[in-house]
Amino acid sequence: MNRRNRAGWWVRCIAVFLFVPVGAVHAATVTFDFDTGTPMLSTGQSVPFTQTTSDVTAQFSSPQGSVFSVQTDTSTGFRLSQFSGHYLYPNNLDRNVLRIGFSQPLSHITLTFATSDFQQVEIPTTIQLTAYVDSTGTPPVGSATAHGEYAGDTMPMGTLSFTSAMPFNLVELVLPYQPQGSTDFLVDNIMVITTTVVPTATPTPTPTPTPTLTPSPACVGDCNGDGQVTVNELVVMVNIVLEQMPLIACTPGDASRDGVIAVNEIVAGVDNALRRCTSVSGQTISVPGALDQPNVDVGTTVVYRKSSAPP
Repeated sequence: MNRRNRAGWWVRCIAVFLFVPVGAVHAATVTFDFDTGTPMLSTGQSVPFTQTTSDVTAQFSSPQGSVFSVQTDTSTGFRLSQFSGHYLYPNNLDRNVLRIGFSQPLSHITLTFATSDFQQVEIPTTIQLTAYVDSTGTPPVGSATAHGEYAGDTMPMGTLSFTSAMPFNLVELVLPYQPQGSTDFLVDNIMVITTTVVPTATPTPTPTPTPTLTPSPACVGDCNGDGQVTVNELVVMVNIVLEQMPLIACTPGDASRDGVIAVNEIVAGVDNALRRCTSVSGQTISVPGALDQPNVDVGTTVVYRKSSAPP
């Protein structure tokens, strides 16, 4: 068995023996419709603003400023049958960008849109969505395009969807230049699927006292930097080891900063998930089996020994 296969066997064992008891881990589906989120929005309110639904917060803004506002068919005089109640409307005729940042990493987004075409082109103008991690200054995770259909509404309407194996938490929407095409679009019913568990109201158990550890600047396995390691983040680390995802999906998993995630770094992430997010410096990690895997030089003692389970 080669090194990669042996590493893959070990991380799968971690998944079987540690992930399964968690049980309740699942993705959450959340919709932002500008009607039911908090805080409540008023007709005419312009970006930037935030909306929170089911513990997921979305930040709506534009690099061009307050160029989108909350409107309804009553306030605009339009008929847009696929929208529900309030929707985002362009405040001018410029080619503006709508930017939406999310508090949770996502794997999917779907939204309903309309483009300000009035039969001046046979095929309605294309809308483009580009997904990023944290900043538009980073390489995009991916993009998707779509165009609406003329079907009896004031403007052509359609649905735009994007799915990615690599988590993202920021999207930009724009109408790329097209001859005789429109520059403006409207948006509603933005549905997202998170890659982490969205917390629900549950009784808080009495914490068990644990030894105090000196925290380090980074926590191994905390991919999104929220101070905790989730099962989903451990799965991402496993996929990086198996070369199914790029390292950028979880750079905090590479504690040694050597450009790869080793088995003992996954074990450190598991330890942080089971206890709490702390430094691995000064801890001793025992890995079952004499795996042919180099140690990670981050002040952590890695002990390889024959045993059926970690101590």
